[in-house]
Amino acid sequence: MLSVLLEYEEPDLAVLESGSQRFLGVVSDADSHIRRWIMSPLRASDLDYLSSPHGDVRSLFLDRETFVVDFDGTRSPVSEWSLEVGAAGDRNIPKPGLVLPLEQRRSLLPDWRQLESFP
Repeated sequence: MLSVLLEYEEPDLAVLESGSQRFLGVVSDADSHIRRWIMSPLRASDLDYLSSPHGDVRSLFLDRETFVVDFDGTRSPVSEWSLEVGAAGDRNIPKPGLVLPLEQRRSLLPDWRQLESFP
């Protein structure tokens, strides 16, 4: 499953699910056949962090092992490999200070949290 957070012509930042695991993914490269995503495993606390007005997206790609996954045009993975903590590279992950727009931050919260006051 793909939950798009930011997109222009194609999804550029999304929450992806594989089984019971969720990943925050950012497109780092693409051509007519393959879209390369850098994917960071999400913990439950990360969703609260990303939904806050101070949730810097970049930090979730720097403090843990990440994965590179190439997807074909049908969104099927064709190759993947892991990267050590902090090895994703500056040009491949969001710039410092990127916070999700309010609508996308709200979409990350469970329904019961959306009823509370939201910054």
